[in-house]
Amino acid sequence: MSFLYPDQEEILDSACGYEHVSVERVASFPTPYGRRAVHAVGTPWAVLGALRAQVRRTDGGTPAATVEFPAPSGSTADYEHVCA
Repeated sequence: MSFLYPDQEEILDSACGYEHVSVERVASFPTPYGRRAVHAVGTPWAVLGALRAQVRRTDGGTPAATVEFPAPSGSTADYEHVCA
């Protein structure tokens, strides 16, 4: 499980490579500039690489975005799936 904290954006859809990845809004909290959402990403494998997402911005735009998941330093985890 990973958590994303997009600033002034809502995640509409996401993918890791060619696989759809479910992202669910689990909370939001106020900031001086508006609300910030918290989204949970759950996969049956460890995510490494670039997760592609479609977001909605406060101005109504829906651009594509990417979220990088680097390997943790000193990690010995065996990643089954690399997002590209």
